[in-house]
Amino acid sequence: MKVSDIMTRDVRLLKPDQTIREAANLMAEINAGALPVSENDRLVGMITDRDIVIRAVAQGRPLDTKVAAVMSKEVLYCFDTDDLDDVSRNMGKAQVRRLPVVNADKRPDNDRSNREAGFHAGRQARPDLDALTSEWQ
Repeated sequence: MKVSDIMTRDVRLLKPDQTIREAANLMAEINAGALPVSENDRLVGMITDRDIVIRAVAQGRPLDTKVAAVMSKEVLYCFDTDDLDDVSRNMGKAQVRRLPVVNADKRPDNDRSNREAGFHAGRQARPDLDALTSEWQ
């Protein structure tokens, strides 16, 4: 089974210059704990609810702090054509629970008309894979 078989197709992206308040509101709206951050059609980071709490709230930063200031910049990813078992194994080794999916050009392609569209793998087909979560929408 390929990642493209289970990935979420309608993905919400943040930009680095958005605020952590906007990030938190979007997370609440779509019931997500993590969001990809893109700029100029490139994946530049990820921000999680934990990033907001630890790197912003606990540090006393204001709600207008930019996402870029608290996001994780080192992002592991997989391709939509990757084998699900291989991705799952690699995620276990890297100890990550969420992994963005990019197209062959390493771009977050969320054009719904594109057959390979999408950004994140969902766990509909493999409920045992916490790592390939449908949490991001």
